[in-house]
Amino acid sequence: MEGEAGHRWIEKQVKKGTLRIHLGRFQVRALRTALAKRIEIGETEAFLFFGGPSMKDSWINGYVDVGILPAGQISGLVKDILSVKEVIREMVG
Repeated sequence: MEGEAGHRWIEKQVKKGTLRIHLGRFQVRALRTALAKRIEIGETEAFLFFGGPSMKDSWINGYVDVGILPAGQISGLVKDILSVKEVIREMVG
């Protein structure tokens, strides 16, 4: 997804929030996609979608429902998607 379509998708996902996915000895906070929900309720195994071709297809090629999309701890708190100029203006005042 590029441009405005990608921007709208990110805004939509931020509103949906995140969830924790267990990967054996560690956990990953990920965007709440259809795949992540399936993993959360036990329909499929997380390790099948974290790494290899599914990682490349989701992270690089933008096919968001074929891989886990790690989001970091802060992502659930994002309220707006701003340009760099807007962020600096907000910080400086």
